[in-house]
Amino acid sequence: MAPGYLDDHDTGRYANRILGVMPPVERDRLPEPPPQTKRLNAACDDVTPPIVMPHLEGDQGGDGWYRGDVTVGWQVYDSQSPRSPACGPTVINTDTTSKPVSCTATSGGGEWRTTITIKRDTTPPVIVCPVEPPQLVVGSESGDITAAVNDTLSGAPATATATLGADELGSVGPRTVGLTATDNAGNSTTARCDYRVVYVVRTSPDDTVIVGDVAALGSGQVNTLPAGKPVRVEFDLNSDQGLAVIADGHPKSESVACETGAALDAVETVEALGNQTLSYDPNSGTYTFPWKTNTKWQGTCRQMILKLADNTEYRADFQFS
Repeated sequence: MAPGYLDDHDTGRYANRILGVMPPVERDRLPEPPPQTKRLNAACDDVTPPIVMPHLEGDQGGDGWYRGDVTVGWQVYDSQSPRSPACGPTVINTDTTSKPVSCTATSGGGEWRTTITIKRDTTPPVIVCPVEPPQLVVGSESGDITAAVNDTLSGAPATATATLGADELGSVGPRTVGLTATDNAGNSTTARCDYRVVYVVRTSPDDTVIVGDVAALGSGQVNTLPAGKPVRVEFDLNSDQGLAVIADGHPKSESVACETGAALDAVETVEALGNQTLSYDPNSGTYTFPWKTNTKWQGTCRQMILKLADNTEYRADFQFS
């Protein structure tokens, strides 16, 4: 067969071959047209333009996106008259949301232009961890950590989520977890985000676990009592979490200005009353720490600091008479 000259029947079969309809071996079995039959009268008989078909090479991802360089080649067919040479290949080697690539071919039957649009995205999405680590309650059966996802090209789900099991929530403390996000082109990324396992989720600085007769900081109240009088500091962690719930060296107290609350002296560890220690009452569901105040504090103000093993702090103001 002379190159570039196909009869009408074979032109359709070649188009189907490019579109993937015809098996690859079919092209080799196309019959030869009668010698020179169409070539002699092509210029006057041709009433149809040539066929222009794209041929793409590259790593195709999802939703029509490519995840690397894309080579656009062209195949031009015309069965009735000579045609212009095929267009040369074009390489798309930068990310783009819409890059049109065209090829125009002419023959005795007219001109035909084919345009395709290439989308290339090789950039994975970005996971943005929460600024404040999420809090999950110790002992929970499961919990989710969610982070925002940004992607400016092919797009991606707005968030990425990791689900934690009971084993990961069995003790208090800071943790990290890996989150994965995939954009619409198929590019993936992973980031590690912080979270905290706590006794009680704290949604506001005024939230407190201190209960009973002691007014916590944020309540707007100052606890007044004679210097040297014992104080029962009670707090509620929703359930029995064992007796190792207070951070080492706590509770503590510091001298503060009665008018402003500004710290005056170094922080010091408070003393327990006699031989008493931290206890838990299953009936009330509360912990109690017996604080021994000092008679030397008469006429001063102090702030008690209760830091728990989960690294959360709770405070209460006292004025001693």
